[in-house]
Amino acid sequence: MLGLGLCQGATRAVAEYTEELHETYPLAAEGRLSLDEVNGTVRITAWDRNEVKLDAVKHGKDKEHFEAVKIEINAKPDHLKIHTKYPDSKSWSWRRHSGSTSVDYTLSVPRGTRLDEISAVNGTVEIDGVRGTVHASTVNGALKARGLAADTSLSSVNGRVKAAFDRFETVKSVSLSAVNGSLELNLPEDTNADLKASTVNGGISGDVPVKKNWPIGREINTQLGKGGARIKLSTVNGGMTIHLAR
Repeated sequence: MLGLGLCQGATRAVAEYTEELHETYPLAAEGRLSLDEVNGTVRITAWDRNEVKLDAVKHGKDKEHFEAVKIEINAKPDHLKIHTKYPDSKSWSWRRHSGSTSVDYTLSVPRGTRLDEISAVNGTVEIDGVRGTVHASTVNGALKARGLAADTSLSSVNGRVKAAFDRFETVKSVSLSAVNGSLELNLPEDTNADLKASTVNGGISGDVPVKKNWPIGREINTQLGKGGARIKLSTVNGGMTIHLAR
């Protein structure tokens, strides 16, 4: 059963407009989800239902720009696409108000959902308990994912990236990267993987041996357990921490 709620209001004292969207969509237990966003936070949490609960809140200060930003949804039983459509940024007027509207997304998804591509430009992305494959990125903002159990790729240009795995038996590939930001990776103690990690300006700490390059940079090239899965970590300006849970 689908549920829909929509409300809109404006508080002129602070010149801010808001609009809320609340919907539920059926999605297969291992269905796919993609979402792209420009300004705002994205929070995705797993639950034990074969449906997606979507809560979106749009904020804006310029009425014309606020009304031009749209949430477009393409829902199929095995794939849900959420697109945040912003107006054409070529004109000076739109560029001037480009940061005046944001959309915050909160989603509850089936635990086995495959996150095809979750992307944000200006905002934090948080993922909790999703056991399917995860591909997520942000330009300006932190990216945090925990409760992972499948192939994962996380990247940020300006922001911290943090990933924590509960299980690692079926994982084949993990990639964490940042340009200006630190990395943190938490793995089960019995992880079997080939680990490569490097940083140009920053230290590496945790539970694995580190090689110091001269004059700058640090790197890791080691086998965890019996090896197998590929783990690659890289950052330019920022340190990294790698923990093996006990």
